[in-house]
Amino acid sequence: MDDEPNMKIKPNKLDKYLEQLEQSDMLIKLVKKIGRALGQAFFGEAPRPEIRTVEVEKEKLVYKDRYIDKEKLVEVTPDWAKGLEQYQRLLAAVSGHAELRAVLLAGNGDPFLTLLANASQWENLLRVWDVLASRCKAGHALTEHEHAALGACMKLYNLTLQDRQATWQDAEVGGDYDYERHQRVGNKGERIKVQVMPGVVNPGGNVTRKVLVSTE
Repeated sequence: MDDEPNMKIKPNKLDKYLEQLEQSDMLIKLVKKIGRALGQAFFGEAPRPEIRTVEVEKEKLVYKDRYIDKEKLVEVTPDWAKGLEQYQRLLAAVSGHAELRAVLLAGNGDPFLTLLANASQWENLLRVWDVLASRCKAGHALTEHEHAALGACMKLYNLTLQDRQATWQDAEVGGDYDYERHQRVGNKGERIKVQVMPGVVNPGGNVTRKVLVSTE
């Protein structure tokens, strides 16, 4: 009987072969294919993955002296919803503002929809103006979020109209104070130093809130 051929492989060569197999694209594909087949055999057809719109960020990583791409999936806002992002941010600000919350988040429905519905009403635009004007008269300077809330009310209200639009009325800094057109923060000075809040003109062209100004 002939001797069996010598099939032994030296340890250093075996390590080299195993390393080559480990890096083999064909082997990886084969393992994935077997895994899918076994999964279907035991659990039936695998569910189709959800298709989502994402942006892909790629960065280079060093792995065993080679550069490989690492992909990161990032949540993105759908095109149809991009116009609503500013109101989503405003919702967080209004939620933390007791006086604005009482006007713009009054109701028991979804907070985001409640904000949009309430801010689009003329009466609430005037209520928000009154709330903020009272704070200014008490020495409070309007914050960025308070300005945004007032602007959102005007914008959303005008979206409910087809023809005429409500507008803001501004004062001329350095001009004379006129009680028929202006409201004053404090009670001294006859020259306008700064406009604190714009006035409100309704769609019919009537001034419903005078410009709030600081005088010197």
